[in-house]
Amino acid sequence: MHTKSHTAPSRPAAATLPARLTAVCMAVAMMLAAPFVSTAKSKAEEADSLIRLGEADVSKEHFADAIQHFMGAQQIAQSEHLPDLLYLATYDMGICYFYISEFGEALNCYYAAHDICVKHKMSQQRLDQVQVGIAGVYFEENNFDKAAEILDKCYRQALHAKDSISIASYASNLALISNKKKEWAKALQYIGQAERWTNPHDTIQLSSARTIRTETYMMQHRYDEVTALADSILACQNVHNNDRTTVLIYLIEIFTERGEYAKALAYSSEALATASARNKPWLYDKLAIIYQRQGHHQLALRMKDSVIYYKDSLSLLHDHQLSENERIREDVIQLRSDMERNETYLRQHRYIIGLLICVILLIALIAYQRTRILRSKNQQDKRLMEMEMEHQRQERLLMERQMKEAELTALHEQEVARHKQQITELSLEQKKRELSATTLFVSSRNALIEDLLKSLSEVAKTSSSPKLNELMLHLKHMLQDHEKSNDFLINFESANPDFIRRIKERHPDLTTSDLRFLAFLRMNLSTKEIASFMGITPDSCKRRKIRLSQKLQLPTSSDLSTYVMQF
Repeated sequence: MHTKSHTAPSRPAAATLPARLTAVCMAVAMMLAAPFVSTAKSKAEEADSLIRLGEADVSKEHFADAIQHFMGAQQIAQSEHLPDLLYLATYDMGICYFYISEFGEALNCYYAAHDICVKHKMSQQRLDQVQVGIAGVYFEENNFDKAAEILDKCYRQALHAKDSISIASYASNLALISNKKKEWAKALQYIGQAERWTNPHDTIQLSSARTIRTETYMMQHRYDEVTALADSILACQNVHNNDRTTVLIYLIEIFTERGEYAKALAYSSEALATASARNKPWLYDKLAIIYQRQGHHQLALRMKDSVIYYKDSLSLLHDHQLSENERIREDVIQLRSDMERNETYLRQHRYIIGLLICVILLIALIAYQRTRILRSKNQQDKRLMEMEMEHQRQERLLMERQMKEAELTALHEQEVARHKQQITELSLEQKKRELSATTLFVSSRNALIEDLLKSLSEVAKTSSSPKLNELMLHLKHMLQDHEKSNDFLINFESANPDFIRRIKERHPDLTTSDLRFLAFLRMNLSTKEIASFMGITPDSCKRRKIRLSQKLQLPTSSDLSTYVMQF
């Protein structure tokens, strides 16, 4: 039924000495308090280590040492507010007291662990664990009603959670209690639940549940069902020794009562191989009865001697256990006394340390007052320095104001220059637009004159009129006069002042006609428009473009326009 788990501001020069004195005092105070200061992590590790040592001592049945370790872990966990470790230490201490039959102390520890679970809202698993421990104490004290009440609550919670392992365990324990209370129907109901929820491959747990069933049948004198169930339990390989011995004892008792002594003797020999020293007096007593009934008086007397020997051994073992338990109780009392004495010493030590810290803080306060006095004496010098710094600041502000005025003047001049440049650029742009418009007008006019000349030439072929010839001659003169005029080049140079100058510097052998042609290309005019403006045919314009490309040393004539546009 019992289960177990586990940076400082700057100061004036005169205040340096008191400040250092204060720092030294605080450092000394920290050094004095250092032995009593540790991180929560290190304390938790220390408590956890003590719990592990205690659990190792429990497995070795060194219960006094285990209780000492658990009490140390409990003390650390309480002071450092570590609820998980406090629960483990308290619960494990209850287990130690349970093992040494100190059920009152065990119950106190279990209830303390239960209060820790409720206060800190721990898992239901831990709460059930401590409740099972409480039920175990009540069971050992034959308070079966209280034990059944606690286990029934845990059993119902396990059913709600469908925890098969817990259901099987609680049902088996409730069946044992029902047998003690002679409630056979309820016991068989719990055993059925235990067998239902036990894993079929867990033969040990299954055999344990069946052993409880044999106990129920045995107490009801249903011997045939006991023998049938016992055969299936004994045929299983994985059966706990206690369960095997219990079943064999039932069979011995049944066959002795029936007078089948051979079977009883056979089962007795098998039981003696697995029985504990506590069960052997009963077995030897049964053997003595069997041999007596068979007339083997010598063997019966020998079995009686074995009964007396094992009873004496058990009595000595019981006395030794009582003596050992008494020694453990004395050790625990001494341990508590030592811990209380150590706690008193620590409180006194803390009081002395606190007194020293107060003295040091008083010294620091005096040093601080000294610092304030020295600081007040330096106030006048500080004011003079501040006045000097203010005068320098005013001078610096005056210089900055003058520099800002100079910067504003420079910015104004730059703004005027930029405005003039914008006016110049706007004027150039206006001239470019006027030149483009004039050029397009002249090109359109020349194209119109050429068309008129073509039409008049057709008319002249059919009729010879002096007026007509005079008109044609006048139109041709208009084309030739415009082609020879330098007005376009002058206007273009005024709109593009850098282009003519730079291209002349790079190609000084260019003629005025070449420059006019390049100017037309610069204005992005087509071949037909250039031919019309210059009074030549488009083919002549293309040939001139080729010659000019060669003159400028360009690979092809198609590169001439790109060259002029990117110049």
